[in-house]
Amino acid sequence: VVELKGRGSAALAAPLLRKALQSGWARADLAASSFHPDELRTLRSHAPEVPLAVLAQSADGAALALAREVAAQALHLPLGGTTAEDVERARSAGLSALVFTVNLPKDIRAVYHMGAAGAFTDFPERVAEALGGRPDR
Repeated sequence: VVELKGRGSAALAAPLLRKALQSGWARADLAASSFHPDELRTLRSHAPEVPLAVLAQSADGAALALAREVAAQALHLPLGGTTAEDVERARSAGLSALVFTVNLPKDIRAVYHMGAAGAFTDFPERVAEALGGRPDR
């Protein structure tokens, strides 16, 4: 996931992301995300083949509307404040919901049980440990 953090970053990232896809990266293994609607719009127009995710504070109407507008595949939500209802709203809108940044075992379990499609973590080795080596925990 390439985060478009600043003004003009989408125009700079678009050719690099297109080249990654052309060189063999699978669409499922690549995405661009941003809190900035204009960057998502720019990337969508410059590289329509690149999967997008909307970074948002919640799965509210504005975030879901932007996701529809830019044909995003996912909504990326912060650990603090994200609920199972947010995850369900995203899913009902046809979006995957991923949560950031999830580092503590108790938070990994909570995000898993709320039904998120995934999580961003600084410690991937903690995921299996937190779930007891089994994804059904």
